[in-house]
Amino acid sequence: MRLTRCARDDVAEVYDEIAEGYVHWRARAWPVVKLIRGRRISDLGSGPCVNGAEVAGRGSAEYAVCLDISLRMLEIGLRKYGGKLLVDFIAGDIRYLPFRSKSLDSILLIAVLHHISPKEIGRVLSEVARVVRELGLILITTWSPWQVRFLVHLIRNYLLKIVNPRIFPRKILVPWRRKGVTYLRTYYLYTLTELRNLVVKYIRPRALLCSMYSRSRKARSSQNNLIIAIK
Repeated sequence: MRLTRCARDDVAEVYDEIAEGYVHWRARAWPVVKLIRGRRISDLGSGPCVNGAEVAGRGSAEYAVCLDISLRMLEIGLRKYGGKLLVDFIAGDIRYLPFRSKSLDSILLIAVLHHISPKEIGRVLSEVARVVRELGLILITTWSPWQVRFLVHLIRNYLLKIVNPRIFPRKILVPWRRKGVTYLRTYYLYTLTELRNLVVKYIRPRALLCSMYSRSRKARSSQNNLIIAIK
């Protein structure tokens, strides 16, 4: 079978294409979302809203809004959860949140910020700070760069940085294969320290917890950065 490689920077287009396979592979909510409480919460970059629906389904939120840039992902979520839970689905860009200031009690950013470039991440976090209320909870996870599967990419990129100091050395392309086509998704692998400093700068939390995190015992080889902030 011939393998066609398809590299795109359009996050919405790529996730529209891979949505059907993605929802089967990422069918379970992250255990850490059990920490989320509040009358109104939002799952930003929600995909099909697995995590937001988990919070709403447990009764930990009276109302949840799942926002994603991929219409196909939202359609799948609406088909699965619409009419069963008090969840709304909104197509939107997390750089420009369509919410009133201080209108949300908690915010989820699960495996989202690693799709945002260093030039844009400050804007995203500023928007998060704007829409969450005082003492609201913000939960963030991203892929950690310090994993064996990224080693070759990181060595190559750090060598390239010697030639071009302006490049971000932890920008990589991650493949997703579907029906003979490989879609390449752009990831920016921030360190835990970088994320912490960004959250402190743009959100200015009252309390902050930073840690490494694995979704499950089976996924210990897949390490994530975890940040829990109270504004």
